[in-house]
Amino acid sequence: MTVAIQPLHTLGLCWDCGVPVPKPPRGPYPRRCPKHRQAEMTRRHLIWWRRTHPEPYTPTEDERKAMVATKNQLYRERHPEDQKRRNAAAYAAARKQDGGGTPEQWRARNKKYHARIKVAVIAYLGGKCVRCNFADPRALEADHIEGGGIKDKRSTYMRYRAILAGTEEGVFQLLCCNCNRIRQHEDGQWRGYLK
Repeated sequence: MTVAIQPLHTLGLCWDCGVPVPKPPRGPYPRRCPKHRQAEMTRRHLIWWRRTHPEPYTPTEDERKAMVATKNQLYRERHPEDQKRRNAAAYAAARKQDGGGTPEQWRARNKKYHARIKVAVIAYLGGKCVRCNFADPRALEADHIEGGGIKDKRSTYMRYRAILAGTEEGVFQLLCCNCNRIRQHEDGQWRGYLK
């Protein structure tokens, strides 16, 4: 006499551990308990991934930076209140590091600091206009030798920092305001009304 052996899942037991599996509202009993069902899904997913991705892809440094920048931008867009809180904390820390004070005092300190930076840049670039030898620092400017100053989106302060760091060697020259405007007219870079 043969005895029909029923599969475990028809009895409401997990195939892997024999634990009773709750019966769903509709349909037959699942073959595995939730824990082993998740493990089986993970195993199948790994098999599929290895089959479709024979070797792992390693992004380049530029791609990695672009992915991080995109991720950070999305986070800032989705959490503006968190970004405001971080900005306020960073601003307060910077003000504390600068010595505290009122906004008027900060502006006065920044103005003096930027004036010192400009004097240092003028001395670094020779101290006088390369065309007419004018030497009054109030009217001297750092000019791009090859032109294209309009396309340089950095602030004047950041440009001066780059000059003093030595990373802009041969890119800037010192001109007075008059010579700078004349050179812009001669090179066709002036966007004003004089032609």
